[in-house]
Amino acid sequence: MAKAELEPLSRNRAFRIFWIGQSLSMLCEAIASVAMPLLVLQATGSVAHLGGVTAVGFAGQLLALTLGGGMIDRHRLRLMIVCDLVRAALFGLLVVAVATGLPLVPIIYLVAAVASLFSNLFDVACQTVVKDMIRPSDFVAANARIHGSYGLAFAVGPALGGLILQRLGPAVAVSSLVAAFLVSAGSLVLIRGARSAETAPSPSPSPSGEGQGVRALGHGVRYILGDRILRATIPFGALAVALTASTVNLLIFYLKDILGASESSIGLVLGASCAGVVLAAFVTPAIRRRWGLAVTALTALCIQGVCMAAIVGAAGLGICIIGGIAFCFGDRLRMIVLSSAEQERVESSSLGRVVAAKTLLLGIVAPLAVSACTAAAARWGVQPVLFGSGVAAIVVGVAGLIYRSLKPALLDVGEGVTRTEY
Repeated sequence: MAKAELEPLSRNRAFRIFWIGQSLSMLCEAIASVAMPLLVLQATGSVAHLGGVTAVGFAGQLLALTLGGGMIDRHRLRLMIVCDLVRAALFGLLVVAVATGLPLVPIIYLVAAVASLFSNLFDVACQTVVKDMIRPSDFVAANARIHGSYGLAFAVGPALGGLILQRLGPAVAVSSLVAAFLVSAGSLVLIRGARSAETAPSPSPSPSGEGQGVRALGHGVRYILGDRILRATIPFGALAVALTASTVNLLIFYLKDILGASESSIGLVLGASCAGVVLAAFVTPAIRRRWGLAVTALTALCIQGVCMAAIVGAAGLGICIIGGIAFCFGDRLRMIVLSSAEQERVESSSLGRVVAAKTLLLGIVAPLAVSACTAAAARWGVQPVLFGSGVAAIVVGVAGLIYRSLKPALLDVGEGVTRTEY
């Protein structure tokens, strides 16, 4: 069946199976998100080891994004199933170690490194396989549904995870990760068995010299640089990540040190903020149709900047919750429209390499920005850094909107696409 003959999203069985499977998987991952850091601290008694595990995971991410793009473009659904089964086995090993009293530190580092590699392969492949399931007109709506499930899962999952951890122990809490990956793999097997995800033409083999390792990464970079819209999203994305990536850490410091909030109150603020993600999932398709890509993404960054600057003056948790909801709304609004633009602009046979290249470029910026902002906060205080980052985000967003209005001819996006869409 050709791409044009795919069912509308409301009747698309393949996407519905995929969405339900990933939603249940995300809920299980959210439940375990509390258990893993606490398990590391319990096993090592050291915050330094927590940083070490994070660093090992980042190394796995870099390796996956550098070498995996070509593999994703060739295999996709099969690769995602393998990633899920490998991660289920890794965390199953960790559960056994916790339950039997085996030495945890080496196993934790092993799991962090290998699971991070396969998790990043899975995340990139996820975006490519969605493109193959649905019609181009449904890209924004489909991504909105997936992101909405993420927000709902992380609104309730961490609190549920904390309760499971307290009542049943870390082994049961970490077991939810095993369940997450098995549920995800099961849903993908159903799609593969029904051959629903293959209704679009299969990705063509990677061109010689462009499908392996670092060469695949180079192909992705060249593709981005050769497309006017994608080329513009990289510096914008880098600035947005640099200015907003540290917001959660700074907000936690602000709530704890300035407002004197308890751990449960901080958890309430962070959990309630996920309502913004769910709200974005409902309204993003309509906003994108009305405003187009550029105006939507730039406005989203302005919303985030206003929230960051306004939270500094908050005297209570209520204002922080409202600001957190609005910040998450802007963050997810921007992410949905940008990821949808990649699916719209990139041909299926190259999408894995392009997404891997983009994710790697922006993934390098995020930890550097977080380190710089937290170091600045330690020296000058949380409030000036949070306020300054917010003002800078507003300046970037407003400058982009002005530039967009003055230079509409730069958005010559090609035949068959109206300029208002971008």
